[in-house]
Amino acid sequence: MAVLIVTGDDPSFRLAFFLMMVATVIDATGGWLARKARVKETLPGFDGSTLDNLIDFHSDTSLPLLASGYGFSQVKAKTADGFFIGFPSYWNIVAF
Repeated sequence: MAVLIVTGDDPSFRLAFFLMMVATVIDATGGWLARKARVKETLPGFDGSTLDNLIDFHSDTSLPLLASGYGFSQVKAKTADGFFIGFPSYWNIVAF
C-alpha cells in the first residue's frame, strides 16, 4: 500500500484504498473466523491473539514510518544549509 501511495497516480491510489478496505475486513473478521475454524483446538500451541496484536502494531506503525521517511527524504524539505522548511513530520501531530 505504501508503494502504491508513493506512486501517486489515480489507479495506484484506488488500489491502495481497496487494499486498505480488504485489510480492515480481514482485521475485523479474523478473530471470528479463527473461532469458527476452531484454531485453538487444531493448533493448541498457537496464540492467535498475540499474532493479532503483532499485526495491529505493524499496521499502525509501518505506514507512518514510511511516510515520515519519504517526507524526510525530499530534497525540497530542507533549506540549502540543512534546516527543515515548515513542519518536518505531520505524524508528530498524530502522536501528540
